[in-house]
Amino acid sequence: LISVVANACLGLGTPEEDDAWELDEDACMKEAMDASALREHWRFVLDSFETSAVEDDALLTAAKAGRLPGATANIVCAVEYRMERKVTLATGIKALDAYVEWLNEDDEEEEE
Repeated sequence: LISVVANACLGLGTPEEDDAWELDEDACMKEAMDASALREHWRFVLDSFETSAVEDDALLTAAKAGRLPGATANIVCAVEYRMERKVTLATGIKALDAYVEWLNEDDEEEEE
């Protein structure tokens, strides 16, 4: 995944090398499987939190309004961090979904 992103962003080699770069069918299938496995891991991590991002947002709103007893600055920071981590994981999951879909589209185009 890192190689593909770096290559797509002109991060590796010369522009001529970037234009000539592509995955063969087996490598594309493996890349899709690896991306799916990473997506499933991130989904597991996201689902393992005891609260949702919506619940964290409600906690933060209450804490910042002074309606959450015992909400210290450290607690607020911890909840903000946890919520940002959830948002980042959810964004990564969406990106991997799009990536796998793109890989599969390229695979289907080659079969035609």
